[in-house]
Amino acid sequence: MTNSLGIVVLAGDRAPGTDALARAAGTASKVLVPVSGVPVVDRVVSAVEAAAPWRAQLLAGPPHSVLEGHDFLATRVADRRWQWMATAASPAATVVAALTGASRPPAIITTADHAFLRADILTHFAAAAEAGGGDVAIGFARLAEVQALFPDTRRTGWRFRDDIYCGCNLFAFRTAAALRVAELWQRFEADRKRPWRIMHALGLGLLARYLTRRITLEQALAELGRRASGVSVVPVVLPYPEAAVDVDSVADWQLVNANWQRIVSRVG
Repeated sequence: MTNSLGIVVLAGDRAPGTDALARAAGTASKVLVPVSGVPVVDRVVSAVEAAAPWRAQLLAGPPHSVLEGHDFLATRVADRRWQWMATAASPAATVVAALTGASRPPAIITTADHAFLRADILTHFAAAAEAGGGDVAIGFARLAEVQALFPDTRRTGWRFRDDIYCGCNLFAFRTAAALRVAELWQRFEADRKRPWRIMHALGLGLLARYLTRRITLEQALAELGRRASGVSVVPVVLPYPEAAVDVDSVADWQLVNANWQRIVSRVG
């Protein structure tokens, strides 16, 4: 399955040197913050490698100065197990650059702060994305399942008619047409934690349906694809609620470390 896919790990910093999480952890980059003693990016890279073989493995970021000072990543780039590229102006712009350059579709995109990512999550998502048949597949978890596993977490919930969902930082771009979604997303990514603003940007009618919960997740993604010039966008609802938890803030970092052993024991 995975040997037909490329994979891109987004490992950039939005504002290098000013990130509050990196400062709190005393690291040069937020992707180096330790999760149970291991830098979070190392855990993500290890999960990707455990799900191998991939057609190509691309690391977008961290800055070259950070990369050179971190042997785990530097060795993998030096021996060409991983390709490296500098990040663009935003995560979405970086995705466009990656998918038009070193890692053309079909490819999976994930993030370097995906603390609980594992090989089985990646292979499940890849298989479900292929089975779904869309140009783009996006991973979600049910908010109720996330809250049951992490009672103290605060996650952004996308409230649809069928359920409330959290994003999981897993995206499959399966065709060349899928690039149009990444290009469109550049307009919305600043509001990624404000679902209603994204719906408003896509149209007042869609916003009204979202606010009154008269639209399902599948219908909303279909509408997103329609506005990206007819791209097919489908959801993959994952049976792994831990996939919705990343390390994007000090609170996230504390949550992940406090729950690490419990989650690892749960999945064996």
